[in-house]
This record gives sequence, structure tokens and C-alpha cells, in this order.
Amino acid sequence: MAFGIILNKTSIDMNQLFHNQFWLICIILSLILGSCKSKPRSNEDCEIINLLQSEEVLSLDDYIESVETIILEPDPVRIVYPKKLLISGNKLLVLASGQVYSFDDSGLFKNYVGRKGNGPDEYLFILDCCISLDKQTILCLDNKNTVYRYSIKDGRFVDKTATMEKGTSSVVIPMKDDGFGLFFANPPDNQINDYENKFYCLKIYNKKGDLQGERLLREDYNILMSFRSQAIQESGNEYVLSYLPGDGICYSCDDGEINPLYYLSFDGKGLPIGFTKKSQDPFLMIGDIFESEYYKNPSSVCQTSSLLFCSAFGAHSAYINFLFNKVTDRGIRWQSYGNEAPPMSALCADDDFFYFTFEESSLSIDSPDAIPDPLIRTLVTKFGVSKGEDDNPLIIKVKFKIP
Repeated sequence: MAFGIILNKTSIDMNQLFHNQFWLICIILSLILGSCKSKPRSNEDCEIINLLQSEEVLSLDDYIESVETIILEPDPVRIVYPKKLLISGNKLLVLASGQVYSFDDSGLFKNYVGRKGNGPDEYLFILDCCISLDKQTILCLDNKNTVYRYSIKDGRFVDKTATMEKGTSSVVIPMKDDGFGLFFANPPDNQINDYENKFYCLKIYNKKGDLQGERLLREDYNILMSFRSQAIQESGNEYVLSYLPGDGICYSCDDGEINPLYYLSFDGKGLPIGFTKKSQDPFLMIGDIFESEYYKNPSSVCQTSSLLFCSAFGAHSAYINFLFNKVTDRGIRWQSYGNEAPPMSALCADDDFFYFTFEESSLSIDSPDAIPDPLIRTLVTKFGVSKGEDDNPLIIKVKFKIP
């Protein structure tokens, strides 16, 4: 099984099989190129989380309290490598391969959300999605910066809003009065190296598509992963937007308000600002960036009532998950490995659980040493999680515990 590839300088969709011996090549194929940093980059407005104060662990057996498994019904749909998961009441909305699917919380397929096609109420490819503030519609962002609205109840078309913005946005977030925000990780190609003219990455529109405001000033060229959205849903239909290449602020998107949430620090070991400015074509620096000793691209940032989760790339493209107790400031970290699918990272969170997809098949409880990923190994050997070759990915709800 392989990933299909969409390749250009602003968007590289993950479509290669993850094999450890070709890790760097696969990471390069998993990227969306973008460009945005925001002011302020200081930590004055939010709590500092020093990710490297966490303890590195090789086993998660002592850190997982409970696990719940949701088997997504394989008939009539086949899900491949989910990019985003949204929760709305007893519904699970799954974005995969440019299509949105609706399941109930037991994994029973309910309906498609819209349809692929060229009709007036159809889309070609969905890049991101979110739930409206009134929780009645799902907003779907296509590859032409058009936002489609579909009923959460049955997936039927409601309306759509086209914007006149050039470039490619990668995130949609809900705003007040049926408006929305679009995150443009990069200006149009002919402006990539133009830092004299200000470019704001987050553009806010009303329901008609009129630009209402801009946030998050670009300071440098950035590189974003594409196998997860940069905006992760939390309990209460809140979202966390993370996109910086190294140390910096992630943002809370709550009830239409955008505010600094945490300053994620790699203790001076994060990719420094200006690293890519030395090149006229930052695309050519991907190999250098991911082989460097720096930590980069914090992503999948989300939180339960007591814990904070974050993923990032470390030295030589190692993929690392971080987990912090927000009360005690104690944290752990572990390296995640991708084989049949991208490395495991959180898709969303509620008050108690972080949600992951489990996509590895043919793993044996009798050969735990053959499972390098600590999270996968604990799920398989301690909680008996397994997936058949013909099954859809499993939705795994994990309740962690860190004293």
C-alpha cells in the first residue's frame, strides 16, 4: 500500500510507505511547505512549556491508564491514513484522501460529508475541515480556497463561500457569525522571498467571503507536515493552531477568538529563525533542515483537562512525541516510528482522552521487541489492540497518566 503524491512547492501530500531505512526521503515527501511566523515570538503572553525538560522513556506501560478502541466499519468505505478527526456529539468526522466521512461513536458508517466531483455542491479535494461555532455544519476547505458547508446531521450541502485569495491555504477554523479563518502557510510563489512587504498568514472572512482582518505576521519561510492538520480539535470544539519551525507560540482558537496558548520551547535547540532565508529556494534546504541537530515543527498540539500533547521532529528526522502534566510540569517523551503508516500522533482530544489512529497490521504480541514504537508496543502487548489487513484504521482513545 502506498501514498499518492501531490507535489509542488507549497504542498507535498504524504504518499510514500514509511520504511525506517528510507526515513529521510519519506519525511521530505510528507511535508507541506509554508511560511509563517508570528509576532510576538516572546513568551510574555502565555505559559512556557520547556519540551526538553521531559524524561525520555522507552516504554509507556506505566503511563497509560486505559484504552478504548473504535473499529471503523470497512463497508462501504475504505479509509486510508486519516489526516484529521473531529468529534461532534456522538459523531466522528474523518478526513482522509481529500474526502470527509461520518461515523457514529461505535464506528458505524453514517454518510459521506458532501461528494467529490465537479457539481455546484461538490468538491475536488478537501484539505482541512472544522465544525461551526453553532455545531450545525462542518466547514470543508478545498484546494481553491473555497469553503463548503455541509450539515453535520446528514452531510447534505448547505452553501459555499469562495474567496479571492491567491496561494494555498491549509487550515480552516470557525469564526463568529458563520465566518471562518484561513491559514496560508506561504504567500504566492512569486512572493516567497519578499520580506519587505508584510504578509499575514491567518486571514479572517465573513460568511460572504469578505476579508475582515489578518493575524500572524510572517517572518520567515516555514515547513509544515501534511499528514496531520495544523489545527487540532479539543473538547468544546476548541482548536489549537501550531505551525512554527522551532521555538514559539501555539494559538488557541476558542469561540472565534485567537489567543496565544503556550510558548513551546526546545531550550534553545529549536530551528532558529532565518535558517531558510539564506537560500533563494528554501525547498532545496529540506534535507539540510531535517538532517540537522535542531528540533523542528511542533505539531499535533492538543490537551485534555490535565495533560498536553505535542509532536516534533528531532535530530536526523527522528519523530518525537511529548506529553506533559500541566499541573505538576512533569513530562515524558518517546520516539515514534512509522512502518505501514505515518508515525502515531494525536488527531484530537477531549477532556480525558487523546485520539490516535492505529494502522499497523500483522503485529504479534509474541514479538514485542520487533515493535520499536513504545506506544504501539504497549497498545499491542498490554491492551491487546490488533488490526486486520483488510480493516479500516482503528480509532484508539488513550487515557494517559503522569503523576
